This record gives sequence, C-alpha cells and structure tokens, in this order.
Amino acid sequence: MLITEVMASRARAHSTTRWGLAPLAMAACVAGCSTNGPVSRTLLGSPPRITPTTRPTAAPAPPVRPTAAQRREIVASLDSQWVPGFLGELQELEQQYWAKVRQHVDYTRLHPEVTGIRISSSKPRLASAAVELVDHRERRVLATTIIVLSEETGPLRQELGPWSISLGPTTSFPGACGLPIEASLRELLCPNPWVVLGYRPPPGIPSGLGFTTPAGTTNIDSVDWGDVSTPGSACGADEPIHMHNGLAYVESAVEPWWPVVVASIGSQATYGDLAGRQVAIAFIECTNGGGTADGQMGFAAVVYTLKDGLLSVIGVLTPRQPLNPNMPHVPLLGRLTIEKDEVIAEEAWYGPNDGTCCASGEAMTLWRLSHGFLAPYRTIVVRKPNG
Repeated sequence: MLITEVMASRARAHSTTRWGLAPLAMAACVAGCSTNGPVSRTLLGSPPRITPTTRPTAAPAPPVRPTAAQRREIVASLDSQWVPGFLGELQELEQQYWAKVRQHVDYTRLHPEVTGIRISSSKPRLASAAVELVDHRERRVLATTIIVLSEETGPLRQELGPWSISLGPTTSFPGACGLPIEASLRELLCPNPWVVLGYRPPPGIPSGLGFTTPAGTTNIDSVDWGDVSTPGSACGADEPIHMHNGLAYVESAVEPWWPVVVASIGSQATYGDLAGRQVAIAFIECTNGGGTADGQMGFAAVVYTLKDGLLSVIGVLTPRQPLNPNMPHVPLLGRLTIEKDEVIAEEAWYGPNDGTCCASGEAMTLWRLSHGFLAPYRTIVVRKPNG
C-alpha cells in the first residue's frame, strides 16, 4: 500500500496502497470519476468478453517460512516505511476526527510487530505477514492485520526498502481465490490468509442482505437518502451504518487500524422495477478521511425495496476487478441500469501504470436475482486495463 516514468508510477502504486487502499475496500472523486460513473455510456454496445466471477481452481503450492535474512529485511522495511510515515498519517486523522473516534489511540507511541511471515513458493519475491501495532511494552494495542509485500530491486529497493507493502493492512481479501488471481498470490491468501499464516480467522462480516430499516415514508421515491441506514458491509463494518446529512463515521472491521472510516451516501438514488418490484439503489463511498482520491477505500451500491414503510436490502453491489497487488487505486462503480431481473453495474478498472484520476479499464457486472437477492452472475470485460 506503494527515475523513470514507469518506476515513478510503481512507487505511487505502492504508496497509495500502503496508506489505506486495501482490497475491500475514498474522498471526493477526482475529475472523470463522478457518481454517475467514469465508464462511457456506450459501454453496453461494445463487444463483450465474458469471464465468470468465480471459478474453481487447482490448489496452489504451499508457501514457506522465511529465511532469517528475509525476516530481518521485512521487519526493517516495515519499521522504515511505517515509522513515522503511516503511523504519522493515522495520528493526523485521529486528531482531525477526534470527536468521531470511539477508541482513541496515540499512534506516535506504537510500532509494528511482525508475528508471522510466509513466502510464496512459486514467486519468492512475494510474501504475506501478520502484523500488530504494539506499544513500548510490546502490548498489542490494535487488532492483528495482514499485509502482502513485494521484494524490490534496482532503484526502487533504495527508495522503498528491500520489501514494500503491496496490499493491506487489512483483515480480508475478497475474491482472492478466483482463477484470474495469479498463482503466487493465491498461495498466500487461499483458502484463507489467516489459515496460511497459522491463525484462526476473525469473524466474518454480515453480508447485509436482508437488512431492514424504517423508511420514514411509504413511497420509495420520497425516502430521505441522506438520513437512511445501510448495511455495515458497504464499508467493511460489522455494524449498520446510520447516515446523517449524507455522512457517517464508522469503525471498520476490515481496516481496524484507521481511526474512522468516513461513509457517504449520494443524495439521489437510481429507481426502477426489478422483477416486478420497485427498487432504489443508493451509492456509497468509503474513505479514510484524508480528503484525497488516494484515500478512497471502496465503493458500493445498496439495493433497497420498500414495503409497509420498511426498507429491505436485496443487494450490496461492489466492483469485481480481480485482486492485484500492483493496483494504484480501488476500482470504481459507475452507472447502474435496472433491466428485468438484473442490475447492470458499470465499473472502471485500474492498471498498474494508471494514475488515480483515470482508470484505463472498463467492465460491467450483471447482478441477477437469486432466491430474492442479487448475486453477481457474470463480469464482462469491455476494455482491459493497461499494464
């Protein structure tokens, strides 16, 4: 999470991921990334290439424990990259959102403690690690998280250290076991990254499907979306998010080191008829509160129905770009179209050399009703991201 133009781009990718672009999972969008979507409106007429959202895969080779030299290099790299850089940023956000933070932490007194490391068998330059934030007495202050690291060579080794953080710190890597994911990454993250590192996995986050909340009206067109409640899964939380004037400040179970995650909801919803039921789709953006595009952590679209004054969630839609440790930014959700028994979500996918302003890839995911809830049916890649 981060010379020549290509090297500078890679450094930017490592930096933005290191400071909070975990897979999950967001400040004001930069030019070309509007709520209505960065993907061209001609997308649906483009020649599609269809790829399943999930497919069974062969079991990857098991990763191995690090050598003493590898462990020393990884620990040294984390110390140099996080102290004071990452921890200093967390401290600034702690102070900025002091009134909104439930658990106050003095990040300036903490340092990372590596409690487990695994090295990919097929690609020894890729590793995963379990990391805690501990105080001067070596007592754990914040939850253990997982990171993915890449070994650097050449000028980047001098700039970033022997190993740089590519993904995390986070507790979850959604979609890490699908076929599009490179085998070396699957080695470290499948069937579960915690199990690979020898830990018991933390409790999962409720999907949000079936979540209900009072609408304050019997007409879905009249719902005040700025004050609606939405499932916590939209921003990686395990408790519901209660919006007020379009904003909420939540604790993230997926990103537990951040003082708060700022959730925002669009003032306008997308309306339509889905399999004979009137629905509304609310757009959710989740950020680390830093106020820049690099602070964007994830996007979701929550699909509601209304009956007897009660809103019910039948879908939590998120981008479906395969996990990649070299992405400079999380994928974006674009225009949402409701057609018969499915919702079509346009997405902007990033390539390793893209800037945060502009994704080079376009895709769309078809979300189809199954047993009353929306599930991803297939993802169509319209234009592959560069790199």
